[in-house]
This record gives sequence, structure tokens and C-alpha cells, in this order.
Amino acid sequence: MVNITTAKIRFAEYVVMTGGEYQKLLDKHGPAATLQMIERLNSYKLASGKQYVSDYQAIHSWVAKEHEIRW
Repeated sequence: MVNITTAKIRFAEYVVMTGGEYQKLLDKHGPAATLQMIERLNSYKLASGKQYVSDYQAIHSWVAKEHEIRW
């Protein structure tokens, strides 16, 4: 049996996180901002080749801060 809170789900071509992590982003930032942040991280990873141990942590640590500055 797969636990939805620990199984990684692909939210974009290069962005994966658990359902629980995604829900935390939705709760904190709302659906529109969450989608924009996932797209931003996806574009960055595609262009740079950068990999993260946790895409959720990358969004939480720098993508969200960048998003707040821009919007």
C-alpha cells in the first residue's frame, strides 16, 4: 500500500513532492501562487540542470521568497 503523505507525485516535468508537502503549499500560498512556484522551480531545474533532494524544501526556502518579491 502506498502512503499518500510519503509517496512522491510529479507536479511538473522536473518537480516532485509528496501530497502532504503539496497541501502545505496550497494551505500557505493558495492554488494560483503554488502553481506559479512549481512552474518557476521546474523552469529553473530545466535550464540549470540543478537537482534538489527535496523540491518542496527548494520552493519553501527560495522560490516562495522570490515569488513574494515579484508579486
